[in-house]
Amino acid sequence: MLQVFKSIVAEFISLPMPTIAAVNGHAAAVGCALALCHDYVIMRRHRGVLYMSEVDMEFTFPYCFAALFRAKVGLAQALRDVMLRGAKIRGEEAVRMGIVDSGGA
Repeated sequence: MLQVFKSIVAEFISLPMPTIAAVNGHAAAVGCALALCHDYVIMRRHRGVLYMSEVDMEFTFPYCFAALFRAKVGLAQALRDVMLRGAKIRGEEAVRMGIVDSGGA
């Protein structure tokens, strides 16, 4: 499955046009990573969360996940919260942390 995901990430990040992910619910694990593959991420303010459940399950992050998150999450504190603490981040907080572009409605 990891090989398939890597190819999906490569396809998304190399598209010759901007892409937008609309997260209207929970985006956990691969869903969270898939959302971050896009150029713009919009998210519902209160309804869903971004969450890396691998942290709670004590799984090791594949290299491609770590590289994607380092490239897309600019603030070191936000990166630690997502990848080390397994924080469940709602829309408004994700905007403040610079993870998503909009956390409305």
